[in-house]
Amino acid sequence: MPRQTKMVYIASLNDQVVPLYSGVFTAASHPLILRALYIDGDAYHSSDFLSNLLVLLMRVLNTGLSDSGLVAHLSEATAGSLSGVGHSTAYEEMATYSLAVDYLFLTDDGADGGGYPELIVDDFNAAGEQNDYEVCVVGHLNFASI
Repeated sequence: MPRQTKMVYIASLNDQVVPLYSGVFTAASHPLILRALYIDGDAYHSSDFLSNLLVLLMRVLNTGLSDSGLVAHLSEATAGSLSGVGHSTAYEEMATYSLAVDYLFLTDDGADGGGYPELIVDDFNAAGEQNDYEVCVVGHLNFASI
């Protein structure tokens, strides 16, 4: 990304319009991309397994490691109902904007003078990514760096 541009992608866990994989742009890979989830406290609890798994996956992606396609698989399961309010609630939350401002002004570029790799955007086909029988978690359990 030119000129050390920082990008922040925030997806809403209960969004009925934008799937998680799209909201956090899982197809892109670059050290200056920060991904986060907006989790509505009324819909999910801090002890909820799925929300904790997705937070872990955001951390995995933020370190530059692959999520093995797990976010794409879980996106369908986390989509909110069309009559719900999940899509717009993240826009009304001040912390959504505070995270972006903090990332811009309170973090360095982390390059240590060595520069950055090029932005990588993998081809992605949402219909092709869905495979209900594929177990993505196994890849993470065997990943030595996690």
